[in-house]
Amino acid sequence: MRNVCNQGSGAHYQSQTVLFFGQPSYFDPVDNSFRWEIDDSATMYTPERLSAGSIEGTKYKKGLIDDALSTSGAKGSNITEAYPQMREVEWVDYPFSGDARGEYRSGSSHSDFFNMPPSVTLWDAGLLSNKRSTALHEANHAMQDVEGFARGGNIGQFQSSIKNPAWENNPDAKRVDELLGSPEYEAELTASNLKFERDYEPRLTAIDRQLSEGKLPRTEWGGATDRVFEDFDKWKSSNLKVLAEVDTLRDGLGYRMLNPREQYMRLLGEVDSRAVQERMDYSLQDRINKPFWQSYDVPENEISRRYRDINKYLKSESVDKSGLL
Repeated sequence: MRNVCNQGSGAHYQSQTVLFFGQPSYFDPVDNSFRWEIDDSATMYTPERLSAGSIEGTKYKKGLIDDALSTSGAKGSNITEAYPQMREVEWVDYPFSGDARGEYRSGSSHSDFFNMPPSVTLWDAGLLSNKRSTALHEANHAMQDVEGFARGGNIGQFQSSIKNPAWENNPDAKRVDELLGSPEYEAELTASNLKFERDYEPRLTAIDRQLSEGKLPRTEWGGATDRVFEDFDKWKSSNLKVLAEVDTLRDGLGYRMLNPREQYMRLLGEVDSRAVQERMDYSLQDRINKPFWQSYDVPENEISRRYRDINKYLKSESVDKSGLL
């Protein structure tokens, strides 16, 4: 787990890792802050300590975060020891698969009318070791909420396309608008979506399953998914001429459209929580040797630091990015 100590000066430099109250501490150039990291290698997921519940015949387990996470066998963890505010986080464990492996909700996101506590929900993630990984990911989102750090999100919050104001009065951009309004584009877009759902989405699902089952290293996940999208782009360019022209014009404008999945993966809150999963079995020396931010799986200049209204495009190097991050 990663903690913000205090805000840095904004200068990008690498500092030597030192011990702060027995935990690794360093300057993080990605977030411009001084950090210390909680060693959660001894923190286990303990669903057996949750209480049984049932609603309309559906059985589940429920409790608090100190029931669900245990450090060295004790009730509670060094996570809530560092952040006592997190002890109110409610925990629910369902024995069946959901749309995601886990979800964190801040108290404010539950309802506009009632003051409800924050909560973590886990759905069946297979092996207990995989649930531990998901549990630490979601607990880190709760920690981000306490800190005021960049939060996570979900794929459903993003649009597949938007019109960028930088394209106004550009002839290539006007041509893009013409193509987007044509019946040929609509027909090819439908064909493209059907092809992706039939042939490429199953490949992405298989890659995610390999990751959750520990058969694919997290460091190889990005490359594996990128290859799927590259194959899909090759198919589009060979078979869908109007879509291919739109893509070519957009590339010439210096923008690349990001699909909802890519936008979600670039959220700093998600990048940060995936790093927690990557490092969950690191020893103290491993954490000293490799500062937390070096485990981020998205390049710094592609990370979005916003929860909503994140940059839907990656700009070319010639264009200022400061307004997008």
